[in-house]
Amino acid sequence: LATVVAAPSCGALLCDFGANVVKVESPKGDPWRKEAVVLAPKGETFGNLFENSNRGKMSVVLNLKEEKDVSLLLEMLRSADVFLTNVRTRALNKLGLNWERLRHKFPRLIYAHLTAWGRTGPKRDEAGYDAGAFWAATGIQDITRASDEAPPSRYPGGIGDHTTGLAMLAGISMPLFSRERTGKGQLVDA
Repeated sequence: LATVVAAPSCGALLCDFGANVVKVESPKGDPWRKEAVVLAPKGETFGNLFENSNRGKMSVVLNLKEEKDVSLLLEMLRSADVFLTNVRTRALNKLGLNWERLRHKFPRLIYAHLTAWGRTGPKRDEAGYDAGAFWAATGIQDITRASDEAPPSRYPGGIGDHTTGLAMLAGISMPLFSRERTGKGQLVDA
């Protein structure tokens, strides 16, 4: 249940390593589908930037505003190893898809929650993207300039998103290993 780049790129890496990954999208679709469509093969409705972060995945459309579709997602989670999401905490709580609820329903589930600003703190329910949450807020954008007088350099988009997706991949791997020994799932936060 992940959109744009950071969490979907983690899902693509899981596919690269042999996992069966199902991308759950709303009826409107992942907003990232509409980016760089100009680079898409003729007749396609999404571009290579979307494809890069979603390669290898199966896909399903669910309207999580409908109780029956939330029930379908819960049924999918019954046999899942990992629930990977970058939906903000408030929305997950409203849908009943938060860690606190799902860990009791599915005690073996690895719950991987990727956020821009963390699961706690004053910004936890704010949206965040690569340019703001990774480049600007961390200060990396400032230190990439040639001198104190130079304007901040342009940054390659998605570097922070892909770095975070890779960190989440590592974060998922260890709890999967632990679960083989303990039988218990865990919350992973990146």
